[in-house]
Amino acid sequence: MAAGNASCTDFTLRGLFGAGPAAGLVFAVISVIFLTALTANAAMILLIRADARLHTPMYFLLSHLSLIEMLYISTIVPKMLADRLRGRSSISFRAARRSTSST
Repeated sequence: MAAGNASCTDFTLRGLFGAGPAAGLVFAVISVIFLTALTANAAMILLIRADARLHTPMYFLLSHLSLIEMLYISTIVPKMLADRLRGRSSISFRAARRSTSST
């Protein structure tokens, strides 16, 4: 019964970055979107903290949602872009588990 089980140590990320000429453009677009999202969320947090009229439960929730989004994308997107620069297209299960459990 155990003869049918096989183990693997990593899985391959496919489909986002190809070997074609558009791979650099996709890399640049993802980098710009990442930096824009970080900037917008940081600005929202700073504006909510700076204005005393925005110290209400709704804006408290919005600032925390912005912080959570910053933490999520700061974990996953830089790893994906760095792996692309190194030419790697796989991620280990251990690294994937660490990425999702750290936030």
